Amino acid sequence: MHQKKTIVELRALDVMSDATTLLQAGMNADEAGQVFKVNRITGAPVIDEEGQVVGVLSVTDLLAYETGVDIGSKHSARLYHMSDLIRTIEPNEKLEVRSLKDAKIEELMTRNFVHAMSHTSLAAVASLMLERKVRRVLIIDGGRLMGIVTHTDVLKAVSRGIGEA
Repeated sequence: MHQKKTIVELRALDVMSDATTLLQAGMNADEAGQVFKVNRITGAPVIDEEGQVVGVLSVTDLLAYETGVDIGSKHSARLYHMSDLIRTIEPNEKLEVRSLKDAKIEELMTRNFVHAMSHTSLAAVASLMLERKVRRVLIIDGGRLMGIVTHTDVLKAVSRGIGEA
């Protein structure tokens, strides 16, 4: 009989989703937005022609580009969150509107993406999310993308654990 793991025993591999929705580095941002919309997701790994992960693109990245909000050094350090972006926009401010059709994913994606290995504890993955202000952590073993742990996956695991207490 398979015994259920407690929250402290859970690893990334226990809660991760398959990384089935991937973006190609050569796509434009408008195409990526359509992928997000169709799949009802807010971000995805970006792969190159060889299938290697080269970055992550999120809705926040697309909104920052489209609105012209400069998140500059915060973006490169990945120390921003959607709430930071919203706070930078003043209600009466005129924004430069740019077309997502003109931007390539490789220009907008985060190259310094957050990742962990499949045996990493769920607590460590959650800590990474909080420290780096991200909603997803890519699970990579031996250079191969194994899956993704999202903030929703962590919340589901925590709520299951609380319900069983």
